[in-house]
Amino acid sequence: AKEHEEEDKKRKEKIEVRNTADALVYSTEKTVEELKEKISSEDKEKIDAALKELREALTGDDTEKIKEKTEALSQIFQKISAEIYQQAAQQRQQEQAAGGSADGSWQGKPSDDDTINADYKVKDEKKDDEKE
Repeated sequence: AKEHEEEDKKRKEKIEVRNTADALVYSTEKTVEELKEKISSEDKEKIDAALKELREALTGDDTEKIKEKTEALSQIFQKISAEIYQQAAQQRQQEQAAGGSADGSWQGKPSDDDTINADYKVKDEKKDDEKE
């Protein structure tokens, strides 16, 4: 068993590296699809190039190359995600400044226009039956 211990460790690492890379490819593609309006064409090209390189690395057995390409895609994607997050935060601040009150509290009507507020009393049917 000890003879194969090192071999098993390498095999396990190889599998984990491939799984991590596959998961990153999937999550990146999904996120890019969801945020495609917010990602510039230049950033999209960077992501696509990194995705292509990682997919190509996954076709081979070079674990170090897969690690390298996974890290490269991860860094590009994190940078672009941070930029999108900052843009969204700035947009929220601008919207709050334009439409919100000075103290930051929300003022306005509920978003559900079909909601009706009404007073009501619960009628106890047993009491009505006893009176008759």
